[in-house]
Amino acid sequence: MHGSGSEKAHGFKDGAIDFTAGSLGALAMVYVSQPLDTVKVKMQTFPKLYTSMINCFITTFKRDGIYRGLYAGTIPAVVANVAENSVLFAGKLKLIHLKNK
Repeated sequence: MHGSGSEKAHGFKDGAIDFTAGSLGALAMVYVSQPLDTVKVKMQTFPKLYTSMINCFITTFKRDGIYRGLYAGTIPAVVANVAENSVLFAGKLKLIHLKNK
């Protein structure tokens, strides 16, 4: 029978797992890449201020610390990436099921 209760429950469980995986993947991606993204933006914004990427990283770390310096702007990036990746991961499962029918 198409659309039975156990099939819907299984689909919900798979969707929730994919949604969670997308969310956790996005969190990891942002927290790993944010310091380098901050350095990149600072070097693009102030090209004459820093002599190299390492100089920018060390100067930012010494002056502003980890949280206010290297992880500045993390919350908006986390919100945007979690929203995007969780929906993409959950939607992927639905597309695979549609393709296989």
